[in-house]
Amino acid sequence: MSKIKGLSFYKTDKDIFDQLHQRTPSKASILEHLKQRGLLISHEEEKEELAEMISPWFTSYFDQKFIVGELGGGNSQKKHNSTEIMLDYNTQDIQSILKDMKKEMGFAINQAKDGSFSITETYTKADFTKNVLSQNTQKTAEIKIEKTAEGKILVRTNADEKANKITEAIKEKLKEKNTDSYEEFEINLSTLTEPADRTRFFIELINNIDGYNLKDVTSAFINKSATQQEADEEVVGYIKKIALDGDSVHTSGEFQRLTNDGFYLTKIEWTVQSEKATGDKIDLLAEFTDTVNCSGFKYGIKRVYSIKDNGEYNSGKTPSDSDRTVILPKIELSARQSYDKIANILAQTLKADENG
Repeated sequence: MSKIKGLSFYKTDKDIFDQLHQRTPSKASILEHLKQRGLLISHEEEKEELAEMISPWFTSYFDQKFIVGELGGGNSQKKHNSTEIMLDYNTQDIQSILKDMKKEMGFAINQAKDGSFSITETYTKADFTKNVLSQNTQKTAEIKIEKTAEGKILVRTNADEKANKITEAIKEKLKEKNTDSYEEFEINLSTLTEPADRTRFFIELINNIDGYNLKDVTSAFINKSATQQEADEEVVGYIKKIALDGDSVHTSGEFQRLTNDGFYLTKIEWTVQSEKATGDKIDLLAEFTDTVNCSGFKYGIKRVYSIKDNGEYNSGKTPSDSDRTVILPKIELSARQSYDKIANILAQTLKADENG
């Protein structure tokens, strides 16, 4: 039930069907929710048929809370971005900045024993042009500030409008205190203009998650370089973007042909498997939201699978906060190492050309 200026109205099964039929929530998350309620439905069921079947009785508080939670970003599809600030990590300075900002912005702060800080703020975003269930979406801004292995400051946020606003305010406060020495780093491939270098970044990234081996690449999104597009403009029709789905996409003949033809990776979804015999299997994703310049790097955990006694994996679960605490830094480390490796190779090549 919702209220507007004292008036109450109930969401009907038509409202629920309309929302379940949309991209969010996903079929996988619906099936997982039903499983938690003790209802097992085949993964072969089409989403439209599933929505039609369950919408008449999918009206309880917990069912609608699930839908609203998924619309707010859900737990399974959270994407993150991070900034490394090249200042020595000083717990007292950061604590002082956050306390002052809390008075202005009202977010919650939690300081862990290791000196890291977690910031959260839950809010409601209204959009009355959408379906009834989508009009008031509950969102949560999540920010983590922690010390890097080199003793610098890492600020990690979920992909949320308010989280980005808070993060920018934190960086501005740090910049005011350290005007002469402030410097920050984000993964950004805008200076890498060769399509092969941009693709190489993703290939290095997915192959170097510490403690895990690459098992499969299930999805790849590729763009054609601007230079190649200009060359193709004389042709009546040409393709700018392509999405490839399947198994071992990165080794397929089609992928190789496209990358040789001036296309480069902008998003990838892959699966890694723990090096330990009894370890888990995890679905991951990484992408650039600005596909032309390869900036706006985001990454996340899609699903976590535990191994059973018979050696097979279960149907998986949405990642927990503890899963993110362990895995997200591994993605960040691999991304930074991949970027540095390509940048060093290019620098050496440039130097050799100058000397030659």
